[in-house]
This record gives sequence, structure tokens and C-alpha cells, in this order.
Amino acid sequence: MGKDPYEVTETEWVAWFRQSYDVDQRALDTLKKRIKVAVMFDMSVQDADSRIGKMLDGLAPAIRRDRQEWVIKEESPAFVKIITDAVKPVSLHRAVTEEMALTRNKPLKKDVYRFIPWLREYAIGRERFVGYEEDTKPAAKPDPPKTNEGVTHGLCTAPTESIPWAPGTAITPQAPPWLTSANGCLKCKSTSHRIRECPGITDEEAVKLLKAHGRALGRGRSDGARGRRDGGRGNGHRMATMKTDPVHTERAKLVATVEGVLTVNASLLDSGADLSVASGGLVSALLEAGTAPEITTMGPFSLRPYGANSRPVVVTKQVRFGSLEFKTGCGPLMLRGLRVWVDEAVASVELTLGLPVMQKLGYSDKTLLENARRQQAEWDFADQSIATPGEAMHRTLRMEETLVDDIDDDEGMCCATPDWGTDPYPTDDGQVDDDPVRTVLMSKVADAASQGMDEESVRRLQDVLVEFKDVFRLKFGRDPPVKVEPLKVQLKPGSVPVKSGLRRYPPTHVAYLEKHVRELEEAGLVYRNTRSRWAAAPRIVPKKDPGDLRMTIDSRPINACTEPMPWPMPNLEVAMSVLQGSTVYFTLDWMKGYWQLPLHPDSQEYYSFMTPVGVVTPTRVLMGQSDAVAYCQGVVDELFGDMLMHGLLGWLDDLLGYAENTDDLLRLLRQVLTVCQTYGLKLHPGKCTFFTTKTVWCGKEISADGVAHAPGRVQGLCDLEPPQTAADLQQFLCATNWMRANILSIRSWWPR
Repeated sequence: MGKDPYEVTETEWVAWFRQSYDVDQRALDTLKKRIKVAVMFDMSVQDADSRIGKMLDGLAPAIRRDRQEWVIKEESPAFVKIITDAVKPVSLHRAVTEEMALTRNKPLKKDVYRFIPWLREYAIGRERFVGYEEDTKPAAKPDPPKTNEGVTHGLCTAPTESIPWAPGTAITPQAPPWLTSANGCLKCKSTSHRIRECPGITDEEAVKLLKAHGRALGRGRSDGARGRRDGGRGNGHRMATMKTDPVHTERAKLVATVEGVLTVNASLLDSGADLSVASGGLVSALLEAGTAPEITTMGPFSLRPYGANSRPVVVTKQVRFGSLEFKTGCGPLMLRGLRVWVDEAVASVELTLGLPVMQKLGYSDKTLLENARRQQAEWDFADQSIATPGEAMHRTLRMEETLVDDIDDDEGMCCATPDWGTDPYPTDDGQVDDDPVRTVLMSKVADAASQGMDEESVRRLQDVLVEFKDVFRLKFGRDPPVKVEPLKVQLKPGSVPVKSGLRRYPPTHVAYLEKHVRELEEAGLVYRNTRSRWAAAPRIVPKKDPGDLRMTIDSRPINACTEPMPWPMPNLEVAMSVLQGSTVYFTLDWMKGYWQLPLHPDSQEYYSFMTPVGVVTPTRVLMGQSDAVAYCQGVVDELFGDMLMHGLLGWLDDLLGYAENTDDLLRLLRQVLTVCQTYGLKLHPGKCTFFTTKTVWCGKEISADGVAHAPGRVQGLCDLEPPQTAADLQQFLCATNWMRANILSIRSWWPR
């Protein structure tokens, strides 16, 4: 102001401070130019997710340079436009521009915070399921060679006699004229852009040229088909001679390294086998190399190769590989924890990976055929050499007997994440069941019949389960959360963000974390959060099976900052008093209970966790949150409130239905499944029992005779060792206290 501070009036002070809210358009334009330079999509980065993350890493310093973070919110539309214009490759840019023009995406134009997650999700999905068109110019085509008669091979006019050509002479096909502009502009013939991107072209002109090109394309294809029907001779004896050089792949070059010490040259990835099988020679070679793979003896089981006259292969051992590494153009690909059967009759070193493993790695026969069709419509195999059986063990195997329950359905691919989707189940006749949920449900109907349910009730139960089949899941899929109000956490006054640094993990834990986070992200359960101010520490703990891992989140520091939610948990002793007079029961169990419950967007950041690949934020409720138990029980009361204590009891994700007769029980079951279908709650059919006269629920054995302790838990209490430490004593007292309510005159036992 140029005045002494004591001479400045209050009005002048207010006016001076308000100047800070006035935006200098020139400074804003300078900032936008700097941001345009900073926003870059690096095409050298392979995946869309990392590409967008790298773009954000370059954008952040440009904004923070002059402490202008406020511009992000005030100028969101400009930021969205700058990022949209910079999207690469061209095919993705075109798709994003078309999406942003839709009315439903209009809110995204005004909010960059919503636009970035949408762009990340859209780019990942498009890259995965659609793919990108290459934005490179095609190589110059060489002049077609001519024969001694001066006739060019390709699309040509030929006499009726066949044209001789020297053996070994390269024959280069010449594309038909109706295909020459398929990858370029139809107006200026440039290959650097498409017709709609041509400068100065109108929409009407583009549509007209595209329609004309489509008609020419149809005529060309019909002419080609006519020529084939005429034996290669149409009017004027026109003949199309197309020769495609097949891509030869040598089996010896497709190698795998087992346990880091043994190289397998014959590792079949495309055999179509239902099971993975290793030869006895491979296992022997591993033992000789000093490794100690985990070998499990079971069975015997019979593996039946395809073919009516094939001889079954009897196997009695299953081996688990700690690592199986393939060399790829993108770097090494590591498979860990793979379980394979051992064919001890084969002495050579061989390995066959089954179709379930290949499908988990992303193989799809439909996608393979679509990619082949994109290259050309017809493939000629007339010149293919006669294939002879190689040394590789290429039998396509199928399990002939029903496997025991402790064998992994996914052949041992370790993953602590809930399994996504469902895999085919083998049935009793050896065929693959494409509807495993129905198979499990029908087995539960058979169990109900064996429990004494009459035929009419069995038929009604089957109809109910088939009607509500979509309520059940065997493996965790990409279903949306339960349709209830999300959990919103209340922070205590004065709480500061929990910021845990990145811990040091061994290499195996780092690899597991990367895979775990990637699968959670693909399922929509978490997302990368480059701006989170909260970060807890994940902890990797071993599971029961050696080598299997599980990730837990240390939420204790976060729980200390939150106000716990009060909610009354049921008193089991009071609740079970309503079971008097009941004779038949059903039990239902949620599928991955807490994973189905939504977490409010305002609270998701609080439960972010730090990983070697960045900070990750969950979208669902985590087990261990201070409010998780109360919220889960509240959801049970919200969904089944009218039925609770009137035919139904609920303790978190375990439901117990009870009735005096079968008809009432089936009516109650239909009501419960209707609620589950309405709210999107998924149940695990393998953990459900739909009719029984005696069941175990919350550690109690329930029947028409009354309520008693489950024999297994009583035996576990009897097997407890005498306490040796204070912790042992505390555990012993807690266990005995669990029994005290059911021990007659227990007070008289204690010394006075």
C-alpha cells in the first residue's frame, strides 16, 4: 500500500486481503500452459494404470510449483479438458472424447477428482477387453515379384492353365483394392489419421465416404467368395492367389525354470488338459539338484486321457512347486505354489500345464479366435507339414474319480484374495459342470432328503433354490456391495492422520503384495490413491498350508482415532430361548461377509494402507475396524428385522432359521432368500444347510431336545494343557467361563 501500518484503515485492510481472491488471468494462462506441458501419457509404459499414474506424478509438481493447488478445484473443467486432449494412444483418445460427450458423463467435465478415477477405470477396462490400435505407419510394401512369363502373383488376370513358379520363390500377396484404405484416411489417403480426424472434413462428407467404402468392401468380399465357388475362375478367369507364411514356434524355445534350478524344454501351455501333470523324471531331477519340493501322497486316482481306447494313468502323488518361471518379452513371469500331479511312468523331464491354470493367466479360446479373425478371414493349412508325436507328454487328462475335499480346485495357485468367478466342477460322469452353484445346491437338496424330508417338500425346496440360485456364490466375484447405507466413520476431535511408513518385506512378501493388490483392484475392492493422507501398515502372515500367505491390516492406530458405533449384540442365552418347540432348522452363511459391506467414500481414505506399489484405499468394510462388528450386526437387523426372534436368529454373518414343521421352514427360507436377492446379499451354498433336525450354531448344538454345547468344543476344552504362563491361565479361564452358564451349581465349586 505504501503506507505506515498504523495509518491503514480497516476498510483498506479488508480490500487488500480480498485482492488475494482476484485471479490474474495472465497468471492462470501461464499455469495452464505449464500444465499442458506436464500432462503427458508416456507410451513406453506398458499398462494404462501405470501410464495414468506417471501422468499424475508429472502433473503434481507443476501445480505445487507456485502453491496453486486451489486451482484444481476452481478450474476443474479446464483441467479435465487438458487431460482429455492429452490422452494417448489415439484410439483411446477418440473413445474417451466420445464418452465425455455423453449426457451421463457431463458431471465428470466439472470435477477433475471424479474424472481421474473414471479415466483410470475406463482405460484399464478398454486395454484389457478391447485393446488399442497401433498408431504406427505400415512398412512400405515391396514390389511384387514376377515370374518368367511376366505374370504377377497376387490378384491378377491369369489363363486357365496353372502358372508355374520356382520352388522356394517368395510369393508376396497384393491386397485387393477394397482393402487398401482400411487403416488410413479415405479422403487424403494418409495413414497417420482416420477419416473423421482429417482436417477440414465435414460430418456429412465423412459419412458419405464411409458408406461408399462399406459398399466397396462388401462387393470385394462377395467377388472373392464367388471366385472361390468357381474354383478360382470367375468372369474373365480372375484368380486370387494368397499365401500366408505361417509363424513357426519351436517347442524347445518355450522353456520354464522350475525352482530356479531345472530347465524344462517341453512345457505345454496349450494342450487343453484339465489337470496339470509333471513327469516322474522332472521330480527326480529336482531331487537330484538338491531341491526339496513338497510331495503329497494321496489316492490312488485315475487320470483318463481323451479317446475311447485310451489307457488310464494312475497317479498317487501331487507335487507343489515353489516357483515356475517363464521368460517373456515383458520380463520374467513367475508362478508360485502350483500343484501338479506326478506321472511316475514317464522318465523324461516334462511338464503339462492344465487349462484351469491357463485360464487364470488370461487364456481365452474366444479371444484367440477373434484375434485371428482380425488378421484375416481365412487361414490356409494345406501346406502344413504332417505332425508327428513329439517327446512332450501332451495327453489331455481328466480326473476319473471325485477328488477328496482337501485338493485345491484351482490347482494350488496361491491367492489370499477371495477367488473371482467360478471354475467348472467335475461331475460323477467325468463331464465338466458349467454350473457348479446348481450342482452344490442339488447336493444340499439330496442331503435334506437323507435327513428325512418328504418327497413333496424336497421338490418344493429344489424349486426355491433354483429360483434364487443367483443369491449363491461359490467364489467371490465382481458383485456390487449390499444395498445398504455405507459405513461412515466418525473421527474423534483433534485426530491426526495415521501415516505408517513402508515396512521392509522379504522378496516373497513383496511379490505376494503386488499380486494381492492387483487382484483386489481388478475386483473393484480397492483403488490406488496417490493423494491419501492416511496409510496403515499391512502385515503378511502365513496360512495353514506352508507357503500360503494372507494380508492383514494393522488398524489399531486408526481405531484409536475413531468414535466407536454403539449397537446391541444379541444375548445368545436369551435369543436361544425362542427355540423352544422348534423341530426343523436351516443355517445360512454369507459369502465373505465383510467384503460385501460398503464403506462410505468419505471414510475410505482412513483405512488406506501402504504397499511397495503405492498407497491403496479399500471400498469395502475391513475386518478389524472398530465399527465393523456393530455395523455388520446393524445390517442384519436392517435386512431381517421383522423375522428376527420370529423364526430367524442372526449373529453377524451366520443365520439360523427354525420352525415347528417343514412347511413353515420352507416359507421362512423363501422370505429370507427374497430379502437376500432384494439387497444383493450373497450366500455360500457349500456352508449352508437347508433342512436338518440337529445343527450347530454359535458353538451350540440345537435340536428338538434343546440346546447343548457342541461336542467338538467340549472336547477341545478337555484337551487343553494345564496353564504354564499367565497367558495360558487367561485363556483357560476364558474357556471355562464360556461353559459356566451351563454348569449346574457352579458357584458351589469355588472355595469361599
